[in-house]
Amino acid sequence: MRKCVVKRLREGWSVQQVVNVYGVCKAFVYKWWNRWLESKTWDALRDRSSTPHTIRQKKWKYAEAVIETELMVYDITQNAHTGD
Repeated sequence: MRKCVVKRLREGWSVQQVVNVYGVCKAFVYKWWNRWLESKTWDALRDRSSTPHTIRQKKWKYAEAVIETELMVYDITQNAHTGD
């Protein structure tokens, strides 16, 4: 579908014609047209990963603090049961 949309636009069709013929919304047409314009390759029409490129450091520090707290609680309860 993406390739058909881009092909029609390259042939000179208007966005509205593409929308009417293929039954898609204007946002869909513009999204894929703009992606194709960025690189002018058909590979640009493939899905992109939605995973973040980086994970914010603050979240890691929070996760580490939670894990450390849970480990300390676990150690305390284990020591209470064993009498250490």
